Amino acid sequence: MGPEPSDEALVEQVKAGEERALEDLMERYRSRVYRLAFRFAGEKEDAEEIVQEVFMTLYQKLDRFEGKSAFSTWLYRVAVNTSLMKIRNKARGEHVSIDELSEDHFQHDEDAQNPDETIMTEEALQRIENAVGRLPDDFKTVVVLRDIEGFSNEETAEILGISAAAAKSRIHRARTYLRQRLEDLYRETVEH
Repeated sequence: MGPEPSDEALVEQVKAGEERALEDLMERYRSRVYRLAFRFAGEKEDAEEIVQEVFMTLYQKLDRFEGKSAFSTWLYRVAVNTSLMKIRNKARGEHVSIDELSEDHFQHDEDAQNPDETIMTEEALQRIENAVGRLPDDFKTVVVLRDIEGFSNEETAEILGISAAAAKSRIHRARTYLRQRLEDLYRETVEH
């Protein structure tokens, strides 16, 4: 068995009618699209629906993909747009669950000797979750892509179809917003 085909080769195979190539693309990106969708939707069921919609869009519109950007960039753009549409269409005002999505960013000390430390951690996570949940979609999108998913400023800009300068500006403004919202959390932490 040779090396795995590139995304571009698989895209060309799908355009030529090879269903196995579509399955390979879906398998290659399913977990990444799910993770991104979950970070926007905050619920497993919603994230799974988003993944299905993203891959349905992939199936229906892949012939329009011109290769001007990387396939992954195009797919992430579809995933972001589908996620935003899903959360906008929900009647409830639910938001990203930082507690579930940030286990690699926030360390829970299960063996903390001081139970107040654990409570403070839970309170802090809840406040962070609420602050991120209140971000306007433009800000939430860049925070998820840049700060949580770890995309570069340039990748974030490309996924969103905006300039790098606009992405940097949104990231800065989103972080400023979060910082202001979390100032009281910081003050409470210092006072304890």
